[in-house]
Amino acid sequence: MSNAESAFGTTFAKGAQAIGQITNISGPTMTTDAIDVTAHDSANTYREFVSGLHDGGEVSIEGYFYASDAGQAALITDAQDGSSDAYTITYSNTDASTMAFNAIVTAMTIEAPVDGAFRFSATLKVTGKPTFTV
Repeated sequence: MSNAESAFGTTFAKGAQAIGQITNISGPTMTTDAIDVTAHDSANTYREFVSGLHDGGEVSIEGYFYASDAGQAALITDAQDGSSDAYTITYSNTDASTMAFNAIVTAMTIEAPVDGAFRFSATLKVTGKPTFTV
């Protein structure tokens, strides 16, 4: 039997302000630099690595644009002023896990397609270490 759970109901917030109408949350995509420490006496001619600097990555969100949503308005403001703020993803899983991090908004787009609903997307660059809590 699978332990998979529905992601429906997951929320994204700036501080205590929920950002409404989100349809997709992706990330943070965390990475670690690999430092090559291969030497002439490394075993079996295989490269050896040690862990380098960590990068908290990026978070991407998208959803339906709603001009009166205070959370979406806050994202637009953050995209304009470049400030680093606290954000939290609260997952809808049984454990109610969270991912908390500070980030700057590096991209914010509002789309107005002729044959569809207003949409928005934003990319946030994590600064520092994200904190995952179960």
